Amino acid sequence: DTIGFDVFGSRGITDLHQQISGYALLSRVRDALMATNTETCLSGNADCVPLNVFGLEGTITPEMADYITDASSIATDVKLSQARGTINGDTPLQLWAKSPVSFAVGTEYRKYTSHIVPDSLAQSGDLGGFGGAPPAVTGGLDVYEGFAEVIAPIVSDRPFFDELQLEAGIRRSHYTIAAADNKFNTTTWKIAGSWAPVRDLKFRGAYNRAVRAPNISELFTPITTVMSSSFA
Repeated sequence: DTIGFDVFGSRGITDLHQQISGYALLSRVRDALMATNTETCLSGNADCVPLNVFGLEGTITPEMADYITDASSIATDVKLSQARGTINGDTPLQLWAKSPVSFAVGTEYRKYTSHIVPDSLAQSGDLGGFGGAPPAVTGGLDVYEGFAEVIAPIVSDRPFFDELQLEAGIRRSHYTIAAADNKFNTTTWKIAGSWAPVRDLKFRGAYNRAVRAPNISELFTPITTVMSSSFA
């Protein structure tokens, strides 16, 4: 009656479509600046509208601005599949406290996938001031984990020991990197304790080892060269 279990699974999907506008296209600005009159460009491009950046306010017409700018987009989708099962409850072991030693053990699986797909204009590097061409990023990883925790009340309701308790936990993780045939393991753990000499005063301390796994963008973004330009 003092032990229970929990099993669950979940699936999450996030789709993001980012529209990029208001950036000048470097190639069109160069094209529009190379003109000797207000009607035609030296390139002979029939759609080109000569650009005057040295005139007074209002010199750049809507037609000029429309020619040197264009819309771009970046599509991102992220998926997470997750399943976990845990067993937790009280053990028959009871020390000098009113509560028995309790525990939790379990296992978990997570699968992450992500795709970041800029359109051809964004990848061309032609968006002035955008900070360089964003690369397409595709990747994923799988995580298998097992964990255990214990809470051990040592003493309670005694002089100078209203409560004395120890805690410990450990988690073992196995990562598999998609499309890279790369695998690695890591272990995290914690040790903690608390002491309440009286009901209204408690001292608590803990020592932990934690890790941070890289995300998909950090793992799969290719090496890129960024060139930035700006126009006043």
